[in-house]
Amino acid sequence: MATTQAISKSAVPLDAKKKKREGKKLDMENIGFQLMIKQMMNQNPMNPQKPKDMSATFFQMNSTKNQTAQLEKMDKVIEKMDMMMGVQANNFKGQEIVAKGNQFVLPDLPKMAYEIPEGTKVAMIHVFNDKNDHVKTYIGESTPGKHDITFDGFNSNGAKLPEGNYKYVLETENVSGVAQSQKLGRFDLKNRSQNLMYELPQNVEKATLVMSNEEGRIVGAMNLDGPKGHLTSGRHEIPFEGLGQKGVPLPGGKYTFRVKAWDAENQEIQGETLVSGKVQWGEMKDKSPMLNLGNGLSVPLSDYRATRAISMLTEQP
Repeated sequence: MATTQAISKSAVPLDAKKKKREGKKLDMENIGFQLMIKQMMNQNPMNPQKPKDMSATFFQMNSTKNQTAQLEKMDKVIEKMDMMMGVQANNFKGQEIVAKGNQFVLPDLPKMAYEIPEGTKVAMIHVFNDKNDHVKTYIGESTPGKHDITFDGFNSNGAKLPEGNYKYVLETENVSGVAQSQKLGRFDLKNRSQNLMYELPQNVEKATLVMSNEEGRIVGAMNLDGPKGHLTSGRHEIPFEGLGQKGVPLPGGKYTFRVKAWDAENQEIQGETLVSGKVQWGEMKDKSPMLNLGNGLSVPLSDYRATRAISMLTEQP
């Protein structure tokens, strides 16, 4: 009887101790989870922790028993964080920004469609601006049928024309020498000027901007040796009129550019290319906050570098 009583007394405290240990363990897990949430909520939005890294931290601190329940909590926290970062990205709407990037988009060049009747000897397409000033004439196809010709955005003297609305007229002369004119239509000429930006970590001896199309083929290059100050350390901005090799206008589409630089010892210096534009909206893409700059271009919020003012750049703190 004494033996039975001894076993009974010893069993109770052992069970209580076990529950106490489990309770403390659970408390520590909850405390750790709360600390992780605090860390996630206060992280740098420009350089947020990746979800896989969050998961690794979570599995290190959590027991198998509670992982399923806690994962559900963590998913909700990550979802909330995504919403917060999306809202933060949207706060840039309407601002002119500078960000790390290497893409730019050229608008399509307008095409002028016309049709040539039978018996045509000569065909000319005359282009006029919205003030009815003649700006350029093209020699068209004389073979019967439908044709089109691309307007390059330059007048007859080779000067760049401003964006705006233009009209074109077809003038033909048949084999009998009879001339006829026919007003065909209008088109909008869009501004194709780009400001290509780059940053150099130090003064260099020479540098070049190289442009490539979507297929990766080099379509143009700009020597930066000449302009004063473009070889010094810091950010620089170069106007680009959308002309490729031999001064021929490039077709509309997406392009990339890169900067190549060398020092006085002919050692290559790594520069960084930048893009700028007005933020149209902020959005989440693949769980990353993005800044949409229009024209099909967007940059990660983490690549933001500065807010562009009228005459200055406000650096990211």
